[in-house]
Amino acid sequence: SGGDWSVRGSGAVTIRNAEDIAIKGCIFNRTGGHAIVLRGGVLRGSIVGNEMDLLGDSGVVLIGELPGLGNNGSDRVWKGGLPTVPRDTLIESNHFHGLGVWGKQSAALFQALSCRTNFTGNVAYNCTLFIEQSIQQSRFSYIGFAHNSHRNSVFDHISGSKRVDKAFKNTCD
Repeated sequence: SGGDWSVRGSGAVTIRNAEDIAIKGCIFNRTGGHAIVLRGGVLRGSIVGNEMDLLGDSGVVLIGELPGLGNNGSDRVWKGGLPTVPRDTLIESNHFHGLGVWGKQSAALFQALSCRTNFTGNVAYNCTLFIEQSIQQSRFSYIGFAHNSHRNSVFDHISGSKRVDKAFKNTCD
């Protein structure tokens, strides 16, 4: 089974198989879906100093592509080698709030099949409960390694129709 969680592979900005890209100082408001999606072999992506407000889904999504998973346009079976994944991504000093207007499993950062992500100095609030889990798990992404998550402030989560009043300050250094 492919699991019970799916994620749309596109957003207001979708970048696929690129190097040395930067998204800085932008405002993403009421996108109806994800704000930024880095997909496939994106190397050294930088997402710094953006505001993401009242998004339909997640703020930043990192998705690798692997034959056999059906996410790269191929039904071939993976026979080893390196998967095509976002690598060395910097997500820093962003302001995430009001995420998950439509999607209930939304997060400031969602990643699957990615490696060496640095998620630091971000502020996130008024989001679904999954934001905290995604930040904590970003160090141990599904098929990824060497993630760093530190100096993030996350608070005022909303889980379904119930508000969860707790603060989470990420200090994993």
